[in-house]
Amino acid sequence: MEKRVVATVAIGEAGQAWADVSHPWARRYAEACGADFFVLSRAALKGLWPGFSKLLLGELLSNYDRMLYVDTDILISPDAPNIFELVPADKVGATMVDTLEPEYAPAVANGWFQNDIRLTQQMFGEAQWQEGYFNSGSLLFSKQHKCVFDQALEVAQQWFDVTTDRNQEQFRVFSDQSLFNYFVQANGFEVYDFKKDFNHTPAFNHQSHRYQSHFYHYVRLRPHRRGNRLRQMRNEAWILRRPWLHRLLRDNIWMANVVDRF
Repeated sequence: MEKRVVATVAIGEAGQAWADVSHPWARRYAEACGADFFVLSRAALKGLWPGFSKLLLGELLSNYDRMLYVDTDILISPDAPNIFELVPADKVGATMVDTLEPEYAPAVANGWFQNDIRLTQQMFGEAQWQEGYFNSGSLLFSKQHKCVFDQALEVAQQWFDVTTDRNQEQFRVFSDQSLFNYFVQANGFEVYDFKKDFNHTPAFNHQSHRYQSHFYHYVRLRPHRRGNRLRQMRNEAWILRRPWLHRLLRDNIWMANVVDRF
C-alpha cells in the first residue's frame, strides 16, 4: 500500500498564527487521502530565511512513497478531491505560473521568473530550460524525486547569498521556489500542471473565483479580500466551517464576489 504524507512548514509567530487557521483543514484533507500529516515547526537551516526549511522535508521521502507539500497560508476546501489519485506517481505535481497574463502577474510582467531561470543555470549548470516555472506553494513529489531536495540543499546557502537588490547587475528574486524549479528541470522530471485547481493564488482571480478551485492560497501578492493575510484566512475558515454557506457561494459566484468586498 502506498505510504503518503501531507507536509507543511509553520515557523515564527506569523507562521504559527496561519497554522492555527489552516492546519485543521490540511489535517482533515490528509486523513481523507489516507495520508499522515507532518509539520516542520522550527527553522533548522541556520542563517537562511525560514522558507528554505521546506527543503528539509525531502527526508520524508525516505519513509514515504509520496509527499504533498502545502504552504501554511493555504486553506484546503473540504470538497477537494484526492490529489494523490489524480497525479501520476512519476510526475512532479505543481501549478505553472510563467504563462499567466502579465497584467495579472507582476513576476511575468517584470521578467522575474526569466531572471531566475537564467541565473540558476549560470550558477549551477545548463539545464536546457527556457520556460516552464511553477509556484512552490503546493507540490506533489514521489520517492524518486528526493534528489531534488538533496541537490537543492547542497546549494541553498550559495543561492541565499545572492543579493535580492534588483538595482544590482545580478540578483535573485525567489528563494527555495527557484531551486525546486531548477532541480526538477535539471533532473529531467516531467511536471503535471495542477493549474489553478490545487494552488489558486490571487493571480488567477481574473480567470475564475477561488471557490471554483480546491486549494486557496493567500500569498502576499494582491489579497483575495481587504485586510491582511491572517484576517482573510480567518474569514475564509469561518465560511468553510459552514458547508451550506460554502456551497451557496461556490454555486453562486456573484454572491461570493459581493462577500469578497467586505
